[in-house]
Amino acid sequence: MSKLISVVVPHRLGTNEAMRRINAGISRFQPTFGRAATLKQTSWAGNTLAFAISLIGIRTAGTIEVTEDSARVEANLPLLLVPFAKRAEGLIQKHGAELLAEPARAELQLTPPERNEVRRRAKAAALAAGRDWSQLSQKERRSFRGEARKELQRLGAG
Repeated sequence: MSKLISVVVPHRLGTNEAMRRINAGISRFQPTFGRAATLKQTSWAGNTLAFAISLIGIRTAGTIEVTEDSARVEANLPLLLVPFAKRAEGLIQKHGAELLAEPARAELQLTPPERNEVRRRAKAAALAAGRDWSQLSQKERRSFRGEARKELQRLGAG
């Protein structure tokens, strides 16, 4: 008798960025778990990654379904692995949260052309809102630039 485990890892990255990180994280699977777990197969179908792994020599399979704000990992553990279900769920939650954490400030650095585009979009948004850019406080300018940066990232990810 097997046991289905299901772990939902929330994120705020959007579907494309989360899928990119999961795909990149697959290469770190083996060094993280050593010889106790071996990744045997992976394949993407839309926003779902199907995988097969061998845990202490016992083969099992599962999926990772990525949505705009979460990744759901489901795996069917064979009878011999059922006693390790809680530990497996904890490891999936921990490593998933690390993998899908918000980017550090260094990752958010823009190139000079991207910075110029953010400034241009921020000024245009302020003008569209009936605000004079030169009269805005630094806090208000940061808010407009933050929204422009998010818009630029959404466009780049889509």
